[in-house]
Amino acid sequence: MSRSLRKLSFFFKQLGLSKNVEPPYNHACQIGDPVLRQPARIVEPELIKTKEFQFLINHMVKTMRLYEACGLSAPQIGVPMQIFTAELSETHFRLAGPTRQKAQGLEVIPLKIFINPTLKVVDHGLMQFVEGCVSTVGLEAEVPRYKEVLITGLNADGEIHEWHAKNWAARIAQHELDHLNGVLFTDKMDPTTLSLTAWQEVNLRRGNLQLSFHPI
Repeated sequence: MSRSLRKLSFFFKQLGLSKNVEPPYNHACQIGDPVLRQPARIVEPELIKTKEFQFLINHMVKTMRLYEACGLSAPQIGVPMQIFTAELSETHFRLAGPTRQKAQGLEVIPLKIFINPTLKVVDHGLMQFVEGCVSTVGLEAEVPRYKEVLITGLNADGEIHEWHAKNWAARIAQHELDHLNGVLFTDKMDPTTLSLTAWQEVNLRRGNLQLSFHPI
């Protein structure tokens, strides 16, 4: 563990986290990990400009980009604190293609960092599209989300800022806010649409796969 990680681990232990937690992880915690089910704690504003906290923010951005994700919450890397990052890059936008760009209202989203965010619904109309999550690898399902929301919180400098998010951007914001409340997309999904993204590969390789399961 690097010096920065040791300092950060000590820093979080001083906040009262479990002695077994050694955040931040270099991977996304997976469904079943208790950290994904506990409400994240409020960040004291005076902590934001510390080197340790800034390291955490940078680590979150790095991890989000490593996974090629459009958002990441602190609990997903083992840190139950109210922080999330969001970004929809030019590459994300281009790979989505014109059809999806139009249908889902995609737009490029510059990097955003929110600390202690709150959400206000601006448009209660619902849009239902397929979602996935780096904490539920291989699973996706349709999830209804509000069309337009307003996110208010602190940025990486501890200053208040807002994000008026619409369409897919609003979906990203709601997804990440859910993480801070211990909620996963599987809690809000249309259960009839739940899918394993590799189901076709499983069919092709079934004879060679050793699957672990618990029969009912």
